[in-house]
Amino acid sequence: MIGGFFAIIASGPIAVILMVLGIQILVFKEVISLASMPNRERKLPWARALNWYMLLATNYYLYGESVTYYFKHFVLIDRVLQPLATHHRFISLSLYLFGFVWFVGNLKKGFYKFQFTQFAWTHMTLLMVVFTSHCIINNIFEGLLWFFLPISFVITNDIFAYVFGRDDN
Repeated sequence: MIGGFFAIIASGPIAVILMVLGIQILVFKEVISLASMPNRERKLPWARALNWYMLLATNYYLYGESVTYYFKHFVLIDRVLQPLATHHRFISLSLYLFGFVWFVGNLKKGFYKFQFTQFAWTHMTLLMVVFTSHCIINNIFEGLLWFFLPISFVITNDIFAYVFGRDDN
């Protein structure tokens, strides 16, 4: 596991960013599944799709400006993606409003409490998981040292807590 981690870091910032995004998606899936109630979700066909749509819309909002800022020197962004960069906030707002209208359009009598709970759970998960990974990726954009240093502190702390920890049971 340590060898794989160092191999990804040695591969460069793009590989580390992809690793963080992969971990973000896995954590989002796990946290959303904690509040899952398959019996009720079978009767609400778009419940899962709305969660994933909100994840994509939030990632577009958070990473759109960062990617444009850090990769503005590429010619491709100037020509092809310029409209997306210029109108990024409007597109982000439109994506969120579409998700909100989708949620309201799928409200079903008898499931209101469950649906609003799921919608709130999705937003809290987005806040905790996606915003945290966004901060990590911004650190990576500033230099791999700012990613590696905090991670190495956590790893060292965990190792020494295991070595010197004791069981008081």
